[in-house]
Amino acid sequence: MGLYAARQTFYIDSSGKVIYVDKKVKPKTAGQDIAKRLEALGIPLRPKNP
Repeated sequence: MGLYAARQTFYIDSSGKVIYVDKKVKPKTAGQDIAKRLEALGIPLRPKNP
């Protein structure tokens, strides 16, 4: 056991179903990892607000 709590990211679709659980979250790269996983899961990008 480490000194910190385990981190996990849950990916939930629009119907509320858990579609993926990432149990190996790295805080330094979490944002980039989430973007890659969403793309791999086929989740479309939201358009940016003007």
